[in-house]
Amino acid sequence: MNFSSSTNVSDSIVSRFRAEMRSAARLEHPSIVPVYDVGEHKGNHYYAMAYVDGPPLSKFVGPKAKKLPPRRVAEIMEQVCRAVQYAHDRAVIHRDL
Repeated sequence: MNFSSSTNVSDSIVSRFRAEMRSAARLEHPSIVPVYDVGEHKGNHYYAMAYVDGPPLSKFVGPKAKKLPPRRVAEIMEQVCRAVQYAHDRAVIHRDL
């Protein structure tokens, strides 16, 4: 996410953005992409995360996605659930799931 202060973004949205990114930056889990930095540069608010090498999510989700075997789907969902539980145990709620 990147948004500029000049786009009439309210202070409460900027505060929430920064608080959410700081919360995410505290998480250290193998299934959670680390957040390295949160800040503002020349009026643009940003966060920097680790680069994740691999195929795009669209390869696995959506109408043109490659169908995965049910067992593999269950394995991926287990990883997702463990990561979400880890975050919840640390009072971090992912609002986009």
